[in-house]
Amino acid sequence: MSGSGNDTTPDIGTPEDIEAFIEFATLNIAANYDITILFVVVLYDYILTVKTEVNYVWHQKFSGATVIFFVNRYFKFAAAVIFMFEAMAAETPKVPSLSSMSYIQS
Repeated sequence: MSGSGNDTTPDIGTPEDIEAFIEFATLNIAANYDITILFVVVLYDYILTVKTEVNYVWHQKFSGATVIFFVNRYFKFAAAVIFMFEAMAAETPKVPSLSSMSYIQS
């Protein structure tokens, strides 16, 4: 600012844009926590019951009930993993970085 001759303030968006970004970021963080909790609960359930599953299901003759059991058991685990990856890949709105602001001189 001093000696640069450029006293313009960078355009970081309207107050509504900033408010929308803050709301989006807050909801995104909450959603990531929810998905992480979902994954942990599903994993905890799996760890608690895998010994029983091995004893009662894996050593039995393969049947339609076995298929239903495995679909029911592992679909939720696969869905939790997919939801986690989708949440991590979610795009966030672009905001100007400090290095791109015109009033900062190196």
